[in-house]
Amino acid sequence: MTSLERVLASVTGENFDRRPFSLMTSLYGANFTGSNLEHYYTNPDLYVSGQIAAFEIFNQDVLLNPFLLSYLGAAFGGAIRNYDKQPPLMYKPNPNVLEGLDLLEKPDINGNKYLDYLSNTLILLREKTGDTPIAVTNLSPIDLPAIILGIEGWLETLIFKPQYAAELLEVTTEFFIQWSNKNFRDGATFIVLPLPFCNLRIITPKLLKEVAIPVLTKAFKQVNGPIVLHHVGTSLIGSLDSLKNLPNVVGFYVGKEDQLHSCREKLGSKKLIVGNIDGPSLYRRKPEEVKRHVHAILDKMKDDNSYLLATSAADIELDTPLENIRAVKEGLFEFYGVANG
Repeated sequence: MTSLERVLASVTGENFDRRPFSLMTSLYGANFTGSNLEHYYTNPDLYVSGQIAAFEIFNQDVLLNPFLLSYLGAAFGGAIRNYDKQPPLMYKPNPNVLEGLDLLEKPDINGNKYLDYLSNTLILLREKTGDTPIAVTNLSPIDLPAIILGIEGWLETLIFKPQYAAELLEVTTEFFIQWSNKNFRDGATFIVLPLPFCNLRIITPKLLKEVAIPVLTKAFKQVNGPIVLHHVGTSLIGSLDSLKNLPNVVGFYVGKEDQLHSCREKLGSKKLIVGNIDGPSLYRRKPEEVKRHVHAILDKMKDDNSYLLATSAADIELDTPLENIRAVKEGLFEFYGVANG
């Protein structure tokens, strides 16, 4: 089977030759380019060369466009800062936006340097890799304001300025629909959405029910492709009942805290579950320990075809030993008796 066939089999719950798997190597691919991160995250050719190298070494079934939510904030006028060992991060949203939408910079999805980098990388990655599945990370309409205003600014706006929040959500919904559909035209297989502002550790059940869910329902209906929701480094299990029936949502990334069987009970049999290996902490583990962890997960989920093994949370760290990442593949291949290519 091809990677695409395996992933589609998992989405539909059908049989496969071995379970598909995904590794969050968006950052890690820079190790194979001989480039610093500032160049890596501005030159699509460098990024794509790093991802193809990672793909050839680890044999994962899903490729990743840059995991750069900060570039969405920068497209709306925020300031970013480059680092030596992590992706560029937002360090300064535009505080003036709190005063009114007329001060918000609204990006052109076809003419903004940050969005152009993401689009050009996706187009090139698709050209170079045929029909291999590509995941693109985006921000939902309910979460994009947090990177535009800052987390505290967005929380205060939701609670104390509901009219302004509603007006801003109209802007972010329109952008989300246009940008997501451009991602699909450019070659994305599915879009991954971190959802901190649907997490009941951050917002109230009232805000989830009366603000977040209606906004997401309206937006997701107009997206021309499948969506996978992401746990954002914590647990989404408390929100799964509210999120599982959103339009075009085919699956959920879960984190190390989440019990896979509990998630399956919440989601029913038809939704894809992805993850359960913590990517950022892989650098601290030994290869044999990683393999045992992979075997334990695969044994637990052996009767569940709608599960895709993956590292979740954020990027795998740059300094993670190669053998630790390769151990995910080796553990999976051993479990299914596949030759370790």
